[in-house]
Amino acid sequence: MTTSFRIPTLADVLAEQRDLDGLCRDRALHTPEICWFNGYYGMDVVLKLYADLPLSRPLKVALTHGIQLHRDFVWAAEIGAPVPAMLVYPEHLAAPYRAKTGKATFRAAAPYLYAVRLLEPQPRPARQGTLFFLSHSSHWVTARSDFDGIRRLLAQLPPDCHPITVCVYWRDHELGHHKAFAERGFKIVSAGHIYDRAFLFRLHHLIAMHKYACGNELGSHLFYSIKSGASYFHLNGLRHVTTDRDESGEEPLQNLHLPTALRERVEAMFASPALQISDERMQFVDAYTGADFLMTRPELRAFLAFCERLDRIGVASWKGERYARWPQALSRVFWHAPRRTAGRVARKVLPPGARRAVRRIIGTST
Repeated sequence: MTTSFRIPTLADVLAEQRDLDGLCRDRALHTPEICWFNGYYGMDVVLKLYADLPLSRPLKVALTHGIQLHRDFVWAAEIGAPVPAMLVYPEHLAAPYRAKTGKATFRAAAPYLYAVRLLEPQPRPARQGTLFFLSHSSHWVTARSDFDGIRRLLAQLPPDCHPITVCVYWRDHELGHHKAFAERGFKIVSAGHIYDRAFLFRLHHLIAMHKYACGNELGSHLFYSIKSGASYFHLNGLRHVTTDRDESGEEPLQNLHLPTALRERVEAMFASPALQISDERMQFVDAYTGADFLMTRPELRAFLAFCERLDRIGVASWKGERYARWPQALSRVFWHAPRRTAGRVARKVLPPGARRAVRRIIGTST
């Protein structure tokens, strides 16, 4: 695993768009993170770059997945994550996460906001047209949309919204969902794979090229578009139909069943294009992205050091408050050491077939 990373420029991102097959190809997740899901979209890389920390050093805090619109969903992987602290973005999730995970839970700014900060020194092109986000599939869920209806509505948008560019998720490109738009002349772009460390940087570059952004389902792209300066609006009535869901998948599906009242409120708030982002829209986005909790580089470095101390010795203070937790570092040692010992014994005394059985049970490379 490489420990170096260069923040991509707009030129880099545009060059990558010439090979969408390569950019969107499926791949394995390679991450040093204890909480492997911190590696989704390169969230861990963004925080470490901003705090000027080694990329090979795992964070001792769990990062929630995307921008969460649900009331109180907590993913099983977050509950079981062997770290002492948890970051959430909207205020209403702090209490549910604290109660269900037992971790020291803090409100924080979404990693995307730090990616935007890191890209501030780079030049920005003139904005034009609209970036459309198609409701997306994943490893475990296939999202099918009314492509004909979407194309018709996109074509009918006011002249100021044109040209229209369609941003597809890696899985939908793999499934060929982009072809329904490409064959009608729409330009296709992608921010890449969920396991791509440059994803959030690439996404900001793509959004920042456009005046507007829109989508046919609610998700993180709404919030990221606004924070990247593109005025978001919603194509109502064209939600995706989810099929082929694998319930055994290790993925949070928290935004698939939103409270009806909240969905109606958000869809009404973002019902039409507006060149100026209103205060109401920005305040809503800021509340869900934790924008008020955006830290300076020294502050984030100090917070992550606090998480390290809490993980290692079980006692640490942050902003005058003392926190005490069982040292998760000890738990990880006690869990991994017996498995490593079993693996060494198996290599010495067992025949190859038995070694493979032990490897499946204890998860070591015997």
